[in-house]
Amino acid sequence: MPEDNAKKPIDKTRRAAILATVGIVVILGLAVFAVAVVVPLRQTHRVVCEFALSDRDSGPAEPALRRLGGPERARSRLLLYLRLPRSMKTDRVNAICLLGYCGPVTAPDLARFLGDADEYVRRAAVGWLGQFGPKAREAVPSLVELLGNARETVRANAAEVLGGIGPDAKEAVSALVKALSDAKPGVRYHAAGALIRIGSTTKEAVPALVKMLGDEAWPMRFCAARTLGEIGPEAKEAVPALENLLKDAQRDVRKIAAWALGRIGPEAEAAVPALRKALEDERDFVRAAAAEALKKIRAPAPAPSETPAPEK
Repeated sequence: MPEDNAKKPIDKTRRAAILATVGIVVILGLAVFAVAVVVPLRQTHRVVCEFALSDRDSGPAEPALRRLGGPERARSRLLLYLRLPRSMKTDRVNAICLLGYCGPVTAPDLARFLGDADEYVRRAAVGWLGQFGPKAREAVPSLVELLGNARETVRANAAEVLGGIGPDAKEAVSALVKALSDAKPGVRYHAAGALIRIGSTTKEAVPALVKMLGDEAWPMRFCAARTLGEIGPEAKEAVPALENLLKDAQRDVRKIAAWALGRIGPEAEAAVPALRKALEDERDFVRAAAAEALKKIRAPAPAPSETPAPEK
């Protein structure tokens, strides 16, 4: 019994020592966390807020990035800052703007913000990706994924950015063809435009494009006809619908329909009577497009040529 009583003070001393050690470790951990995370985040917030108040025309990005340790380090710090909860009142829009100044290497990061709940954040991301153009090719997989987003604007923005990337976005063609059947006209419009700019129009897109030729909005009809013309002879099933557009109320639609029929070439022979009638159109540029189409339908399929733009 005396021995048991002697052990109790020793156990208490040991327990106290353990607790003290744990306390020291926790305090040190918190100190390290504060130095490694909290302080840099506070500094990042300060830099972002000052950047927001600066005159953009005077080139404020370079000093701001320098204060964050240069473009490479600034990128990681800004991404950490953007992960903070919205309740912390972070300036996410200007953080995105500053992130873009870190260069095209941030394209995949910016693409993720196209699906953000904040419309202004999405706009800032779209603006930068649009400026990067082909240099944003690393973002293509993320953009393809966003074509299936629940928000219409997100899907439309993703298609628009893919078009801006151009031929380097060829892996997105299948997803863009699928987007031609989207329920929202804005998404369909940007998907068709993206296929043209990527330069990889495909026969798979023809059925959806033919459907678009009957859209109520004339820019949709124009864009669909233009894309079908880019596809060329493989779009022959669109000939009847394009022939109908030669009587469209919108002059630019009539012109692009004639151009598309010419691009399809001899496969569009059934449209010859309608094209001959279009030679009497009230607009000289429609008559010229019809005359050119008739020449090409009687000749081999045309070589790639510049697409006619809408008349002003």
